[in-house]
Amino acid sequence: MTRKSQNCEPKERLLDKNKEVHQVLETAMQQLSTMYAHVAQQRDDAAKDASLEDAEGVVESFDLLLEATTKAHKSLNDLNRAIMEHDANASPRSGKGPFKSAKDLIESLD
Repeated sequence: MTRKSQNCEPKERLLDKNKEVHQVLETAMQQLSTMYAHVAQQRDDAAKDASLEDAEGVVESFDLLLEATTKAHKSLNDLNRAIMEHDANASPRSGKGPFKSAKDLIESLD
């Protein structure tokens, strides 16, 4: 005998129920921001260093690193937002609003 599911519609699962992924992504973005500031200062110092020649590519390499850091930060932010949006839409409370009063909102939490 085959048992049928009572609800035929698939339920979306939360991707970050405990907000652990969010925290890891936020930490990584903060580290990238700190790194960017440090590398930008090093790049400026290198640009002012008269002993470095353009052919050595030091300043250009710093520029490439800064660009890559910016792209990495944006990618992490995009992923973080996508996960948060997915989880908000998949939440069992999604679709219960808009609420006309605080009382309606509180009652929806049951």
